[in-house]
Amino acid sequence: MRKRLWAALLAGLLTLTGLVAVTAIPAQADPPPSNCYPVLTTCGYPTSATTGPRSGHTLTLCTTLTTPACDSSGNLTISTNNATVSDMEIHGCINVQASGVTLSDILITDADCYYYIQDTDNSSYGFSASYVRIDCSGLGVGLSGWNFTFDHGWIGRCADGASIVNDVTISNSVIAAWESSEEAHGDLIQGWAYEDANVTIDHNLLAAYNPMTSALSAANGATGYTVTDNFFGGGAYSLYCAHNDWVVTGNRFYEKGEDAATRDTDHRSPAYGYTTDCEDTVTWSGNFTDRTGSTLNDDGTTS
Repeated sequence: MRKRLWAALLAGLLTLTGLVAVTAIPAQADPPPSNCYPVLTTCGYPTSATTGPRSGHTLTLCTTLTTPACDSSGNLTISTNNATVSDMEIHGCINVQASGVTLSDILITDADCYYYIQDTDNSSYGFSASYVRIDCSGLGVGLSGWNFTFDHGWIGRCADGASIVNDVTISNSVIAAWESSEEAHGDLIQGWAYEDANVTIDHNLLAAYNPMTSALSAANGATGYTVTDNFFGGGAYSLYCAHNDWVVTGNRFYEKGEDAATRDTDHRSPAYGYTTDCEDTVTWSGNFTDRTGSTLNDDGTTS
């Protein structure tokens, strides 16, 4: 006992005189909070309160404006480069036919659209949308195109939330679509085959309400996806990676029901599994389930 005491005192003295270096013990990261779905705001995920048109922005019905003007069906075509459209309520579709278009604080509702916001050209056009809310009628696609960003947006009741190709960023948004039937094969975000797609899906609530195919999927050949800090739910599988060069880190997954009856009742639960085709060629780390906080492996198993 006395030897141990003297040894401790000697070590302390040597440390104070700088003769012995102190090896700092690295701080341990706090485990992620569990069971966030009932308290999304507390856990920092986007909700209807943080997305869509902001308070303090008065929305003007598009058909009452002369610039920019909607047609008689309520649709808005934007053909001026670098145009800014904001503080508007639209009962129709937005068709982007120009580059550098900015959309903000817009509500799209009571419309009969197949594509609610569409960029119709593959590379020369593009848009940036923020604080936009798209209320689909149970059918159609919320977003479609190339070369766009969608931030702090809300998309609901679409058969497909977004249909994307390349150079797309979706962030801080809520997509909460569902299918009208099991035959629709809807996805919250559907990516098409494109090498080096340059797609970023970051910090979104992707809440599929089954029956749906996925919260996020892409066809074989779609590479260059970065998928970080999202909350996934629903789908046959919530995430289809397509066995490609993706980075998938820090995502939370709604818990899979333990049996088929539970999964049929809880429509946020994935029907078959959390992920598929995410092994081998995907950089995978820090993904976990919501209710229990279990580590989610790249083969869709938990530990």
